[in-house]
Amino acid sequence: MGAPYFQIKDTLRRHGIVAFSSNYALYGQMSERVMTLIESMVCDSEVYSIDKNKLHTVDAQS
Repeated sequence: MGAPYFQIKDTLRRHGIVAFSSNYALYGQMSERVMTLIESMVCDSEVYSIDKNKLHTVDAQS
């Protein structure tokens, strides 16, 4: 699927690719903001992971 960064870092740099470390605290904050926004716009939703939300909708033709 992929190679460890240390094995391909020189190739990446030659192609101008820059790797950044992840910021899990920021990701969590942004996820919370998005989920809050979704919940304010949809009657029923279900958060089932940090980056996934299931929207429960009503069939408009019922």
